Amino acid sequence: MPASPSRSVAFEILLRVTQRHSYASELLHSDLCSPLSVKDRALATELVMGVLRWQSVIDNTIAKSSSLPLGKIDIEVLIALRLATFQLLC
Repeated sequence: MPASPSRSVAFEILLRVTQRHSYASELLHSDLCSPLSVKDRALATELVMGVLRWQSVIDNTIAKSSSLPLGKIDIEVLIALRLATFQLLC
């Protein structure tokens, strides 16, 4: 099942924030979000800002359930886990 457009954009933004030290607020107003509907853009913003705001709590939750330390998890997998954990907890 493919991810929704808003979740795909949120994933890409969080990846860029992590790998390239980009600013989430700038990316949320970039061409990445231009094809999204108003509703999807709002969801992408909530996902990105929520994951960043609650990242330490989210990472603690993931660490408790993982057999690997967070530093050993591929960044793409970790971002997907962060998004999923945020949606489950919040």
